[in-house]
Amino acid sequence: DKFYSFARQNICVVCGKSREYIRKNIVPKFYRRHFPRSVKEHNSHDILLFCVDCMHSYSRHQCTLEKQFAAEYDVPPDIGTSHLDPQLVQVKRVACVLSMWGNLLPEDRRQSFMLQVASHFNCPPGDLTLEMIQQATQIDASIRKPVTAGEMVVSRAMEQGELDDLQRRWRKHFLDIMKPNYLPQLWSINHRLQQQ
Repeated sequence: DKFYSFARQNICVVCGKSREYIRKNIVPKFYRRHFPRSVKEHNSHDILLFCVDCMHSYSRHQCTLEKQFAAEYDVPPDIGTSHLDPQLVQVKRVACVLSMWGNLLPEDRRQSFMLQVASHFNCPPGDLTLEMIQQATQIDASIRKPVTAGEMVVSRAMEQGELDDLQRRWRKHFLDIMKPNYLPQLWSINHRLQQQ
């Protein structure tokens, strides 16, 4: 591939600034990580240098295309998000208080906290052990949805034979929005698409 035989300059591909640059993926990582290995391996074509200002500017515009892909591939807006289970957060919180200051708490408060932790373990408060309280301090209260939006978009694009189009559209979006002046030689929106 001739693209990789040319030396790249250490400058922002958009404005040419030669200091404080960051590597940025034109096709975002949260999509790219779900690409087939053959597409991801040995392919740094879409990793370009941006100065901080240009990177922030482009990052703001990426949301538009992300939302467009989510709509086109029927991806729910909250997929892949995580949130905290308020009941587990409360059990963890009172368990931490019990483990650190249990003996210093007023008796009615201590009993209330023990009841909350015991109910988590489905046991009477009298059967609650220090080990169970310690275990409750380590509760992971986050609830995660198993599939991310990026994974679902890529999966559906592959099912429809549109993975090349997905990459091409990200590259074109970058060109249209940022109008870069310092792209590496032979950089193309169609790079390696037909070989996949």
